[in-house]
Amino acid sequence: MSDSALMVKELLDKMGVRAAPVPVEKIAEFLGARLVYEPARQGEEVYGMLYRDEGQPVIGVNSSNHIHRQRFTVAHEIGHLLLHKGDEYIDTPKVHYRDFLSGLAIDNEEIEANGFAAELLMPREFIEKSLQVIGKKKMDDPQKIIDKLSKEYKVSPQTAEFRLKNLGVFSPE
Repeated sequence: MSDSALMVKELLDKMGVRAAPVPVEKIAEFLGARLVYEPARQGEEVYGMLYRDEGQPVIGVNSSNHIHRQRFTVAHEIGHLLLHKGDEYIDTPKVHYRDFLSGLAIDNEEIEANGFAAELLMPREFIEKSLQVIGKKKMDDPQKIIDKLSKEYKVSPQTAEFRLKNLGVFSPE
């Protein structure tokens, strides 16, 4: 089990979360973060950000994005909050921005935060239970499985498909 998976499991256990959808907003607040939802300025391609200083961390979320994108952004920023403490200076807060470049797998911290977000939104243990239920219904079409999980976990179909591929469940074409 990865470090992120262990952190997510401990966090969900502390919060008493046992089923999907995972309440990422409540988790952020439990961790002491304040959530701020605002639309990005025109021309900005920002999904969200984490702002830290000596006070309360702030997770900013682009309210113009689809609710699934917003949930992923909150989970992603929680990942930064827990995984990437970084150097904090009294007058120089650390800020993490989530934009379209974040998903390109070119920055290790972004890759780690994306992995954490996927684990938080769709924990392996929860997915295994969901797939057992789906299996009992004889749902063989991969796209139907993706769509069902997308609705159940309140994530985009792309996120559900990517998570299933990473878990080695199947490789839809």
